[in-house]
Amino acid sequence: MSRKKRINTVPDDIVDKLPAGARVNFRKKNGEYVVAVWMNKRDWLVGCPLLHLDGKPNEYFGLGYDGDVVSLVDEQGV
Repeated sequence: MSRKKRINTVPDDIVDKLPAGARVNFRKKNGEYVVAVWMNKRDWLVGCPLLHLDGKPNEYFGLGYDGDVVSLVDEQGV
């Protein structure tokens, strides 16, 4: 059984240094893009870094498990 390579376009060393609350563009495995908030926490069972859907703090995503970070959100909206 082969493992699918992560598709993160933001390097892991940058993602790991993001402050809690940083907003990122997140591509879910179904291809949908959403804005998510970096939580700077890990899932206790799987160990993947966690994000939550922007505006809905009870909807979580696991980085590499539910999808991947595509880019950081530009706060100026440019």
